[in-house]
Amino acid sequence: MKKIIVAIGIAVFVIAILYTIISTNNYRQVVSLNEQMKDHMYSSYIQNMKELKDELGQGISNGEFGEQDIVNLNKTRTRIDDYFYAYQVSLFPLKEDKSEEFQKIRDIYARFNEVLPKTITSQDLVELNNSYKNIREIIDEAVQE
Repeated sequence: MKKIIVAIGIAVFVIAILYTIISTNNYRQVVSLNEQMKDHMYSSYIQNMKELKDELGQGISNGEFGEQDIVNLNKTRTRIDDYFYAYQVSLFPLKEDKSEEFQKIRDIYARFNEVLPKTITSQDLVELNNSYKNIREIIDEAVQE
């Protein structure tokens, strides 16, 4: 009887060790995947910032924005917001990133929102022309980070 109890105890101990090893490995994989996703979201956010800068610059240099140009600006603006929010929210662990680096990224995004409306309309085009220099500087600062 003692041998059976000892054998069961050893089996439970081995299973617990295996479970710990597998859980630790899964945790590491989840953390690694999360970092890869954050990197992808951030690079997509920056790529869309550059695209918006180019679209605005082209429209301003041409002296006009067509209806399709405004639609494209709004699509790019929406993607910027989407990728920023996806970057901001970490899949695992579920906590807010309070690092200094992220704080700089958040501050740049806040300044970007101050100079560029969430939805761009034809009435905003004159203001966009006037604030293009500020928008360009903010985007350049985001790209350099």
